[in-house]
Amino acid sequence: MNNPAVTVPYPTAAQAAPLVSVIVPTYNTEKFLDQALSSIEAQTLPDFEIICLNDGSTDGSLAIMQEHAARDPRIHIIDKQNEGYGASCNRGLEEARGEYIAIVEPDDWIEPEMFAHMLKYAQGFDETIDIIKTPYW
Repeated sequence: MNNPAVTVPYPTAAQAAPLVSVIVPTYNTEKFLDQALSSIEAQTLPDFEIICLNDGSTDGSLAIMQEHAARDPRIHIIDKQNEGYGASCNRGLEEARGEYIAIVEPDDWIEPEMFAHMLKYAQGFDETIDIIKTPYW
């Protein structure tokens, strides 16, 4: 597949770019994906997009993405052939329109204020911050 299908249309160029683009590279994670996407959607920071990349999953991952996208217009789905984690992240980076990029693993979840806290921290520096890494447990 040379030009993978985008199953949910991307916003037009005329629409403002979001502050954060969240990339969710997914391969066969149906057991965890609903919780991961729900935690992203619940962020207190309102200005972000979610780019879900289905990397040729053979389970119900794509259907879960589609259910979330039907409820949340910030979600964009790229359904592509299996190329591996790195290729999926790179495709997400190509599609991202945000000033900041976040990658959330589909078998993880995040606290509701994570992006808001990270941006506040980053904006507290005089220079541009390239990477912010969060603690996990």
